[in-house]
Amino acid sequence: MKKGMIAVVAVAGALLASTAVYANWGWGGGCCTTGNSQTVSTQKVRSFQKDTAKVREILMEKRLDLQDEFTKDVPDGKRIASLRKEITDLQSQLQAAGDKYGVDNWAMGGGMGHRQQMAGGCGCGMCGW
Repeated sequence: MKKGMIAVVAVAGALLASTAVYANWGWGGGCCTTGNSQTVSTQKVRSFQKDTAKVREILMEKRLDLQDEFTKDVPDGKRIASLRKEITDLQSQLQAAGDKYGVDNWAMGGGMGHRQQMAGGCGCGMCGW
């Protein structure tokens, strides 16, 4: 009976710990870590997000359009080139905004870890990406 109870408590503890890690409890401090481990204030990241919401939305749409174009039986090379140019321009806009707020890599580290792509998260999970 004691061994069974210990096992139940151990499993419950492991689940609780993994939930805390997943929810990022204890990572507070009002800061977020970018892909290069730079600490940025949460307020700066939120301001960046607010000011770039439309650009990020358009960027996502363009990336999806590009993905759709590549999946066609006969992809349109001119359309692909055009979408790539638009994506590059949007990324430049995001980079300029990131520089304005002092948010290197636009706080976009996580899965990508570089300035050219937008995905992943801010590393600490507090930034809402």
